[in-house]
Amino acid sequence: METKEGYKELIDKFEYYQAKTIDSKYGFFKNISTLCLGFLALFVNFKPNSFSNEWDKMFFLFTTALFGLCILFSLVSTRGEVFLYHQSSLARAKMLLKYMTPRSVNAFQNESTEVKKVYIFFEKMTYVCLILSIVSLIVYVYFSLY
Repeated sequence: METKEGYKELIDKFEYYQAKTIDSKYGFFKNISTLCLGFLALFVNFKPNSFSNEWDKMFFLFTTALFGLCILFSLVSTRGEVFLYHQSSLARAKMLLKYMTPRSVNAFQNESTEVKKVYIFFEKMTYVCLILSIVSLIVYVYFSLY
């Protein structure tokens, strides 16, 4: 593995699994957006004409708002994927420019990119709103049945 081909194989595997990780992570957020949007449409469509009590009405609104926020946060989180790929392409261009200089022809070149903290915040808020919306939905069903 001490040859250039051996290192290239290791780097290629690393890049492959890194890309798969990014794709699966953001695919998850895309699925959350789609599922929550579909559920929200059904939830609002089958809304009762009148609520039996104030708690019922309050938790219906709370659940609707939380699903809406979950959709919003997950969509912003998927925007982080675009940002990450853009940063990766800029890092690769910078790496190629370094590689083209005569003194660093044989040097290993690697640049890493990170997701901005704002996207990490939105990812976490997606999880929080998803969990709270599910809990709120359970409470809503409890109050609407009793």
